[in-house]
Amino acid sequence: MLRNSFQKVLAQYLYEKEENFQNNSLASFRRADIPNLLRKLIEHTERYKIAGSPGQGIWANCPWVAIFDSLITDTAHSGYYPVYLFREDMSGLYFSLNQGVTEVRQKYKSKAKDALKSRAKDYLS
Repeated sequence: MLRNSFQKVLAQYLYEKEENFQNNSLASFRRADIPNLLRKLIEHTERYKIAGSPGQGIWANCPWVAIFDSLITDTAHSGYYPVYLFREDMSGLYFSLNQGVTEVRQKYKSKAKDALKSRAKDYLS
């Protein structure tokens, strides 16, 4: 079921991206249906927030669906989290461990890249 949902996005996203974003059924599908499917696969769902984003007001080039552990973060702006990232050309998707960069950029300014690299090494340990 999840695989079929991902395939639907991969097949339709570039076409739908040419259409109006507001009230678009594929955008709604990305925001609600895929996260709901993931919730069914996860135990202790009260601990996790699952969010999908086809964009905010306009279509994103690389839509995503993330799983946020409330003990670590509840947003893509901080902490780290597993995420499904769709390729910009919709030829596939990745499942990766991502870091929120907004909070790091605010705190470390020009040294943000160094801080993110350091954190990535810590996460691997």
